[in-house]
Amino acid sequence: MQFFVLGAPRSGTSVTARLLTLMGCQFGPPHQSVGASSSSPMGTWERRDVRQINRSLMQISGSTWNKVALLEPELLDGSLDSTERRSAAGILTKFDATKPAMLKDIRFSFLLRSWLAAASDPAAVIVYRHPVAAARAMHIKNQIPLHVGIALWEHYMVAALNSSREIPRLIVPFDTLAAGLSQTADKLRQDLESLGANALDSVREQTLNEYFDENLIHHRCGPIESTAYLSASQFELNEALADQSILDLSSKLDVSDESKDVLAAYEAEKEWLDTSLETERKNIRSQLDLLQNKLSGYENTSKELLKKRDDALLALSAARTEAAALRSDARLQGAELKSTTAQLELQEDKLRIAANLLERASEHYAALTKTRRWRFLSGFAKVRRLLSGRESRFEKSVREMKELEKSLRSFLPSIGAPVKAIEVRTEGGESKKPPTRKSA
Repeated sequence: MQFFVLGAPRSGTSVTARLLTLMGCQFGPPHQSVGASSSSPMGTWERRDVRQINRSLMQISGSTWNKVALLEPELLDGSLDSTERRSAAGILTKFDATKPAMLKDIRFSFLLRSWLAAASDPAAVIVYRHPVAAARAMHIKNQIPLHVGIALWEHYMVAALNSSREIPRLIVPFDTLAAGLSQTADKLRQDLESLGANALDSVREQTLNEYFDENLIHHRCGPIESTAYLSASQFELNEALADQSILDLSSKLDVSDESKDVLAAYEAEKEWLDTSLETERKNIRSQLDLLQNKLSGYENTSKELLKKRDDALLALSAARTEAAALRSDARLQGAELKSTTAQLELQEDKLRIAANLLERASEHYAALTKTRRWRFLSGFAKVRRLLSGRESRFEKSVREMKELEKSLRSFLPSIGAPVKAIEVRTEGGESKKPPTRKSA
């Protein structure tokens, strides 16, 4: 037997599905489990493959789990295409036929008839919770207004009752389940066995307490809430579900016009808000793209500036290195210049000494030429030259001495400051000896 767990959102379908698995109902491969979430911390006990098929079916009419105002379940009967039908049949046939199995999804409330063709021995487990309590939970968990949540509850419960008219079914009151879990679990096992399930296990109270936490039930409602929040048709439906007299009805139920209008108005407003938000998101995304482009431009400019700064720093470093090298060369050249200057001053001193010596020699020569001996030797040399036709040794010595004096007089002024070796004439025309540096 395959049990389909269905009901309105936030009505306790997850807890009921977990109880069935604890009683031994097959669930399927663990990797197909949707797992726990912030809104269902103990797990939803839904399968990924089942959820995917049901989502695809609801999208045919443009519906989702919280958008069902225009959904007509009769139009979806047999709407499984060949691929989806094979997938659904594959899910159900993989279960062991000798043991009960369980599939849970609140969308079964609208889509159960599409699965019945693939099921060999189906039964429906309809979980019922007070509409105000379910709507309050939807308001907190899904931000759905209270009156919209009540209208959504009516749509789901009417669809669940209509889709399960032709198969065995039972109603599990969630409020009763929460009030006494152990006793309700035993009764649920007995009710399931009465539908034809075999080999169900009793669940130990300790196991139930480990899984089920009464603190997770935040909303409890009674007659006061029924009178204050429910319309006449909703009140009547809630009462029939609470005493389970609704199971005796075989005729098709209809959703009240009031609930249809509430849900249609909410969905239209939500669609408008979603469209506006999507437009706003696109505008914001466009602005973000523009800002991103500007930021990219700024980043490129920043990279270029950083590159220029790095190049400038490298050039500055090279200039500093070159300046340091030039300073070093200047210091070396300055030292060489000082050394050369010192050498030139030393040569100049030597030249002055030589000039002084030349001056003295010139004076000595001038004085010598005035002596009687010189005149005698000079005359004798001339006579001898006339007689022999050759230059005498005396004349040769005089000539060489004059050439040497001439050469020295032309050479000395060319080095350092001009040196007048022979004489320095004053402004008055008088001649005087040039100053001489005393030798050390």
